[in-house]
Amino acid sequence: QLAHLKSEAQRRQKLQNRGGPVYQQGRGIEWVKQIKAATNLENLALTLDRDPRPGGQQHPMLCPLHDDQHPSAIIYSSENRWWCFVCNAGGDCFDLVMACLHLAWPNAVRWLANYSHMVLPVEGPKPASRPRVKLRFE
Repeated sequence: QLAHLKSEAQRRQKLQNRGGPVYQQGRGIEWVKQIKAATNLENLALTLDRDPRPGGQQHPMLCPLHDDQHPSAIIYSSENRWWCFVCNAGGDCFDLVMACLHLAWPNAVRWLANYSHMVLPVEGPKPASRPRVKLRFE
């Protein structure tokens, strides 16, 4: 039973530590937090055809990462996270969108912003790069 408690503690720690990638210099973090706060994971899973089952704080659903006949993943409503007990994968709303729709991180952020009816700021033009200097070796 001690081994079970250790594995459960490790699973919860992994689940707690999983989050979106950290941007350099904090760019975009506030948008990611706002999108996470505005997204209900149960409704998102229903939209993505993951068939979440009604329940209290935990909703069983079909895992998006492997072929499921019976629900093997659980949505934890209180933490707004999901976890699959078969493939030991899970995460937040961004991870679910990336797994279901096969999107990269930036596209998943855009898709979820659109899903949550949020408008992301448009980045301005990139600063002009310095001209490359050709070196001549004589």
